[in-house]
Amino acid sequence: MTRYPHHLRRAAAEAIGRFPHALRPEIYVVSFRIGRLGDDPRRPYLAVGPNTESRFRAALDRHGPDEARWNPAHWLPEAERVGGGPEDPDGAAAFRSAAERLGYWYEDGDDLTDDEEDDCAEALYDLFADACERAADALTATGTVTALLGRAVPIVVHDPALSGWEPPRPPDVRSFLPHHP
Repeated sequence: MTRYPHHLRRAAAEAIGRFPHALRPEIYVVSFRIGRLGDDPRRPYLAVGPNTESRFRAALDRHGPDEARWNPAHWLPEAERVGGGPEDPDGAAAFRSAAERLGYWYEDGDDLTDDEEDDCAEALYDLFADACERAADALTATGTVTALLGRAVPIVVHDPALSGWEPPRPPDVRSFLPHHP
């Protein structure tokens, strides 16, 4: 599965590169929110967007500092969807191809038991989440984010649709911040 992760990394980097130049000095985090069209694991996408110090300060009055800074519910809306969906048909095709090669793909009406379909759906969730995490790691490790935004900015991968999800607060993310209350 090399084609899909490469496509996702490239598409995510291009989305970050399209962040408005006026926002870039204020960006303290890049959001990689995993989503699915119609909650269908066969139709995933990655919503890429920044959050800014201004948005944090605006949310600070209504929420505590940790909540305002790290809960994606208070961040700017994502700027762009990549990796699948109608906005990125090449990504959707590459994801499907990767899933088919691994034997995870299924169609409505396939002769699968409910358990088999659930297993395929879980494998598709994991396949996409892993590709998103690898893209975030690669964009950080290669210095791509630093080159695009002019400084190191963390990427937070999150999926609010999964049970047990909580706002990400990785301790190492704070080290990227110029000032944290």
